[in-house]
Amino acid sequence: MIGIVVTGHGLFAEGIQSSAVMIAGVNENARYVCFKEGMGTEELAADLNAAFAELGHCDGIVVLSDLPGGSPFRTAAECAFANPNQKIVVLSGTNLPMVITALSMIAFEDDVDAL
Repeated sequence: MIGIVVTGHGLFAEGIQSSAVMIAGVNENARYVCFKEGMGTEELAADLNAAFAELGHCDGIVVLSDLPGGSPFRTAAECAFANPNQKIVVLSGTNLPMVITALSMIAFEDDVDAL
């Protein structure tokens, strides 16, 4: 089983969550982490690490971030590197169709590289 964490600037993750739940329903293996205005990357890292811990039962985690090289992407990559006991893959350029596809596929995959 694969977990998904969506993150991005502002309320990007919250907006994606709202639409994804409407289209695909609630998924217990998905977490949405916002990098709100005024937050530091330390707070974002704490929120991402909390999401990773909640998904500790998963075989791996795919992090879907908004912009390549942005703070959410870099922080997620740093957190993934700091968690060598979990297989975490960080991708960028996330959009709603990408999230819906990932949510649909995680029920059938247990290898994060397959997504």
